[in-house]
Amino acid sequence: MDATPFWQLNDYLAGQEIKIGARNPWVEGLVGLCESGFGFDGAMLFSTIADLVEPTDADLAGDIALVGKRLKYGLPGRAAITFYEIGFADRVVSMALAALFPHVVDRSTAILGLRARAAETRDALAGFPSYFAGVLNELIA
Repeated sequence: MDATPFWQLNDYLAGQEIKIGARNPWVEGLVGLCESGFGFDGAMLFSTIADLVEPTDADLAGDIALVGKRLKYGLPGRAAITFYEIGFADRVVSMALAALFPHVVDRSTAILGLRARAAETRDALAGFPSYFAGVLNELIA
C-alpha cells in the first residue's frame, strides 16, 4: 500500500529470515501474493465490507473502500489512486503526478489540475514513455 517495490519487500523478508510456507521469500512469489492475494482478494473483501457499511455510515464506507483501492493498486493515497484510475495506470507515474497534485481527490479535480498546469505536467512526464503524454493529451483536450 506504500508502493514499496517487490525487490525491497523480498530483501526485507530475507533479512528478517521470514519464510513463506516452507520456502525463503522470492520476488515472483511476492508478486503473486501481493497482486492476487492482497491486491485482488483483499480489495474484494474491503469492497464488500464498504458496501455493507454504506447504508449506515457513508463516510466510513468511503474510508473502507479507499483502503481496498490502496491494496488493489499498491498506492499510498487518494491522489495517486485517482491518477491511476483516470489512465496513468503505472504506479511510478501515478505517484509522480500525485506529488505534483497532492490535493486531488477525484477525476474532476485531477483534470482541472492537469489543465491548469499542463506544461509542468508535461515536464514531469518527460522521463516516462510517450504513452503517458498521450493520456495527458486525451484528458485535457
